[in-house]
Amino acid sequence: MLIVLHVHMSARPLRRHSSGSAAKPQFIHLRVLDGQGRIFSPVPCYSQPPSSLASVMSMMDYQWRPLDNTRKEIRVLNLEPGAGDPSLSGQLRHVFLDESGKTDYETISYAWGDTALVDSILVDGTRIPIPASAGSALRCMRSPVGIRTLWIDCICIDQSNNFEKGHQVSLMMDIFQFSTCTLAHLGDDDDNTAEHAFHGLSVIFEALVKSTSEQNGISTFDSIENVKIQNWSSLRQTIDMVAIKTIVTKPYFK
Repeated sequence: MLIVLHVHMSARPLRRHSSGSAAKPQFIHLRVLDGQGRIFSPVPCYSQPPSSLASVMSMMDYQWRPLDNTRKEIRVLNLEPGAGDPSLSGQLRHVFLDESGKTDYETISYAWGDTALVDSILVDGTRIPIPASAGSALRCMRSPVGIRTLWIDCICIDQSNNFEKGHQVSLMMDIFQFSTCTLAHLGDDDDNTAEHAFHGLSVIFEALVKSTSEQNGISTFDSIENVKIQNWSSLRQTIDMVAIKTIVTKPYFK
């Protein structure tokens, strides 16, 4: 299967430095498409919520309305718009995956990261804790002008309910496949590393396609392990390998 990386970089609403210049993009998103243009994304694993987050969740007042376990029912988050406001808010609603065409939502793939770092969001009027990495992703992905409908595990699944988590894990493939797209939040990008890294990856990708076609007479990666990139020594000088290493060693890929 041919995997194509489609990168979408976005930022917090632009802030101004003391010099008056706009801040650089601070977050990285990744959409991964297969050869037919379908979304391909690692499906996150769910077990117990991190201990520090679980202890906070046990003290919450928020009550998740039960899901119908006899059907493919999930929750989605209607994330309120925001531009520059650090607070997050939204509403949960229930939808059925077996009622095709009735719900458009996007899935978020991310790494929970440091479990000691906890953020929060106001859901249906009650504040609930979420991983700090989820808070960063939501702030970056929310629309500045309107509601954005998202599915994210730490909010749409009751992490204190093991039975529900088990049922939702069984639906995980459907949850991602029925979404309009998957947004992968790789983490912070304070020094524009992502731009350099994905430029380098695109150069490597194009060189591999060309070399594969010339050596095998095809433009797929069926025998990629046997392909050697032509003029790699000189080509490598144009690529920021440190930036690429920084991206691929982020917690998201571990």
